[in-house]
Amino acid sequence: WIESSGAPGYRAPLGAVGVRDGRDWLVVGGAGSAAVHRFAAAGDSVVVTELPPLPAPRARAGVALLGRVLHVIGGFDAEGRASASAFALD
Repeated sequence: WIESSGAPGYRAPLGAVGVRDGRDWLVVGGAGSAAVHRFAAAGDSVVVTELPPLPAPRARAGVALLGRVLHVIGGFDAEGRASASAFALD
């Protein structure tokens, strides 16, 4: 393991999930969160970019990056109920 300075000020919500995009990581949702963030290495630090949010909060969803399309499937909604939703971000 190599420790970096991390992403100052960023704390992933419980149940957030990530998927690799080349050298970057996309972190999606979490408990009560619809946020989507891109984490990119920049030397010894990490640059965090906010992407368009999910249409609704999702935690512990299935996440896949197919080509350039981010898919978010199922998971739990903001009230903690299982969801069968499927979202795609191109």
